[in-house]
Amino acid sequence: MVEIDNEVKCFMDACGFDKLRPVGVALSGGADSVALALALKAAGCNVVCLHVNFGLRGVESDADTEFCRDLALKHGFMFRQLSVDAAKERLGGESIEMACRRLRYDWFEQMACQEGLQCVAVAHHSDDNEETMMLNLLRGTGVAGLRGMQARRGIYVRPLLNVGRADIEAYLKCRGQSYRVDSSNLSNDYRRNALRNEILPLIRRYFPDADRGLLTTIAHIADVDKLLNKQTGEYLAQRLTDGKLMIDSTDDCEILVRATTVCFPPGVSHTTAADILRNVDRNNARFQLANGSELLLFERRLMRLMLQSEDFEVNFEAAEGVDEPIRIVAEVISAERFHVARRSGEVAAKGGRAAYFDADALEGRMLTLRNYRRGDSIRPFGMVGKRLVSDLLKEARMSQNERNRVAVITDEKGELLWVAGVRASGLHKVTTDTKKVLCLQLSEN
Repeated sequence: MVEIDNEVKCFMDACGFDKLRPVGVALSGGADSVALALALKAAGCNVVCLHVNFGLRGVESDADTEFCRDLALKHGFMFRQLSVDAAKERLGGESIEMACRRLRYDWFEQMACQEGLQCVAVAHHSDDNEETMMLNLLRGTGVAGLRGMQARRGIYVRPLLNVGRADIEAYLKCRGQSYRVDSSNLSNDYRRNALRNEILPLIRRYFPDADRGLLTTIAHIADVDKLLNKQTGEYLAQRLTDGKLMIDSTDDCEILVRATTVCFPPGVSHTTAADILRNVDRNNARFQLANGSELLLFERRLMRLMLQSEDFEVNFEAAEGVDEPIRIVAEVISAERFHVARRSGEVAAKGGRAAYFDADALEGRMLTLRNYRRGDSIRPFGMVGKRLVSDLLKEARMSQNERNRVAVITDEKGELLWVAGVRASGLHKVTTDTKKVLCLQLSEN
């Protein structure tokens, strides 16, 4: 059995976290998050429990909240709660699962700023990693979909990725600690539940070493993924200029998928990439992106992105040194919907995972996404004057590797509007006179 207390302590020590600064824990009340909270306490961390009640299971959801509050009180944890009707907050075409994920992570970003959290720990474990890999494999995916979850990404950490569900349950039993069971997890109506409850147990019956084999494969694919990201960066450095991508010297769909994800978030699928390569010599061919925007093939072998909604043109420069693709989704919503979200606490004005601007003030202007450069400065929301971006990154206690991955968005005058994932500018801010709001969202996946 994995010694979970030691596993978590070694993970947090390896990350170099300051034990005096608070650590957020996404606490649902389930076995995984309860074990993580207790292990972090054993590691000497200052724990802040972050609990979200989505109101999807009525009395059962409220009982989960009471359990989490009591657990926090018993162990001396700070407790923060968000109650939100996830069903009512769904965006057009958004599943309830995706709505919950969006609402949860937006609130985590807000709490990280408000409480000064150095990280937010989530309780994904090795079984979750296997399930994610298998789901992506069965749906059809590229290398990135098979690499598994990352132990650390931005402010989020997953200290239990090397721990199995059986170890977690044994850990809690040994300590006499109860936990909540989400009844929806027992239903096989959801594909992940069917995979967890029926398919993987059957595989393990005939292949006793299946878990070890799947996790070994995930580790190997993660190494391949890093190599492909490096090759994509080299490809972009030579072929991306002024927001236009020269499509040549490759017939590799995987490299093209990654290149378009960096240049034109959310990028294209492998199927669309193959279609682009087949039509690379055509003029004015059009290809759909995942968010409904159009990828236009201008002139011969040149591509650029135009957003169909509104009149925003977004150009993307090469982000040198970026190890992983940058994903930013743009959306224009009504001011009414924005203010409802802000009153419910879902909107963080300082600009963590999302930033918001007056769309009318920016209409017809070109926005540019590029990598952070030394000497960049921004007029932070709620502050007077400018601040160096490098100072903001230091205050956020980012490592040099994390700083290399930071992207910024500028207006056509070169003024920084958003240091993605860190801080938004006060320029073109949303006011009482705003009619439409431009939402820029930093995606985790």
